[in-house]
Amino acid sequence: TPTPAAVPSATPLATPTPTPLPTATATPTPTPIPTATVPVVLQVLVEPAQVQLALGASTTLTIVLTGAQKGLSGYDLTIALEPTGVAEIVEVSFPDFGLTRTSAVPSASVSILIADLNRRVEPAAGAQTLATLRITVRSTGTASITIQVKAMDDEQGGGMSPQVRGAKITGG
Repeated sequence: TPTPAAVPSATPLATPTPTPLPTATATPTPTPIPTATVPVVLQVLVEPAQVQLALGASTTLTIVLTGAQKGLSGYDLTIALEPTGVAEIVEVSFPDFGLTRTSAVPSASVSILIADLNRRVEPAAGAQTLATLRITVRSTGTASITIQVKAMDDEQGGGMSPQVRGAKITGG
């Protein structure tokens, strides 16, 4: 006779345990990192800051304005080579400002007067060329190129007092 098959015993099914829901945690708000603001510096400078040339050689230097946040209506500058005799300014040129005037060249110094009638230097315009100088070395030695700002006004007529940075030219 056949042997009865074993009947599995009925095991009650386990009741699932509910999974606990995660509790909400506050997401931290990131603290803003302060960014360093670079101060805008109003400056008139000579580029390049240092030049070395053979006797009789010439180079071009640029007078640059930076940081004119309120634009430029005009300026009166004197550029000088000191001591005299090492080099001289032989030519001066400008962007199209509208009205420009210079003292006679060649010379060891030049006075430059402009009115920006054509509004070339608008507020926050970045670095702007004020003048370009052609300089020729006349003797061996080193001369400082200095800038004197006699007057400079923004587009609202307010006076501007820029920092100045000259240059050096070495001949020989």
